[in-house]
Amino acid sequence: MIKVVILYSRCNLVFCRNDFDLHRAKIDQDLDIFADELNAFQSGSGEQYNSLELMLSDKINTWKLKSIQKIQEDAEEARQQVQTLIALNNGKTTSCVHKITQELKQDRQNHGFDERDLNKWKKKLDELKLNVSKSDLYIDEQQSENDFITNLLAKEKESFERVCGPVSIKENVQLASHNFNIFPISGEFVAEDNIILENSYQSNSSYGWAGHNEVYTNGKCSKKVNGYTSDYSKGDVIELTLDCDHHLIRMTNIRSTKSYEINVDLKGCPFPWMLHLNLFHHQTRIRVNLLRVSRKQ
Repeated sequence: MIKVVILYSRCNLVFCRNDFDLHRAKIDQDLDIFADELNAFQSGSGEQYNSLELMLSDKINTWKLKSIQKIQEDAEEARQQVQTLIALNNGKTTSCVHKITQELKQDRQNHGFDERDLNKWKKKLDELKLNVSKSDLYIDEQQSENDFITNLLAKEKESFERVCGPVSIKENVQLASHNFNIFPISGEFVAEDNIILENSYQSNSSYGWAGHNEVYTNGKCSKKVNGYTSDYSKGDVIELTLDCDHHLIRMTNIRSTKSYEINVDLKGCPFPWMLHLNLFHHQTRIRVNLLRVSRKQ
């Protein structure tokens, strides 16, 4: 009896004829099982990708809806700010017109006016026309935490309104420059209805900070209140915050990161408040800059 021995080179095994047939049948069976598994994976992977696409699409749709909602909320808030500022400015204009009308009516009845009064009223009317035609209201787009969406804020341009003494305002009334004298700068908040003075820090309603570590409350000077030191350098950026809700003012030196607060007594300094700056150093220059980065107080 002759036995046939087969060397199966692919797996380096030696089989007899019968064992080789069985081995080959096992491989064919395994191949069929793998083919079925491959087909099942192909079908299942498509379903998994479809599910993944649906999940990611849901996230995109959620982001889209939230973004739209955020934009709508910001737009509505900006629209409300515009309405508030418009109403405020319109109210001021109406109040001024009413005041002129009352003066005109009273003087007309008493025949107590002349060309000087008429010219005064005309000048006031021209100022009102200029304020209305060249409004300082604008929309400011501020970069938000989400770089894709900017915040819209309705604002009124900050500017220096009046000067007293050897101080001039320039560059769209956003730069105040001193021409003479030799004393340091001071900045105070006073009641808006106060008459403007060269040394407004002496006003009974003044609250603020000055050089030589001086702090003013109700026009009275004290030294180093709440640890205040007048550490200022050329080019410093000073951030001023009016916290009307808590009746306080806050000053922060961006360079030194030092921050100081003063509580304001509304009996001595009622609303509305106005910022007064006293410039004493020769060629001192102060510029009003718009705050571009909102901070949570």
